Amino acid sequence: MTKLEAYIPPAAAAKPLSPTELLASLRNALTPWTPGTPFWIFAYGSLMWNPSFTFDARHVATIRGYHRSFRVWSRINRGTPDKPGLVLRSSAAARAVASYTASIPTSCRSR
Repeated sequence: MTKLEAYIPPAAAAKPLSPTELLASLRNALTPWTPGTPFWIFAYGSLMWNPSFTFDARHVATIRGYHRSFRVWSRINRGTPDKPGLVLRSSAAARAVASYTASIPTSCRSR
């Protein structure tokens, strides 16, 4: 076992959300948004060049005070149930600058 593998959480700790929990999480995340106003999604990693949604606007965005680092174990995107891989996450960091793309999904356009 490598030093890095010592930090992998056990497979039993990876409990996916139920459909009800997933919907509640999505609704909670969208609570501050007012329908009919632009809804911006800030993306990094594969979502920058391969978004899984259509969009009306897309811009390069820079966020000061954040950086990306490999801090999340994934059994789906970059790993397997037996051997998860690390994926990026955004974290606050002094004097950091991170580049993203910002997109407005077509389904959320202003009407």
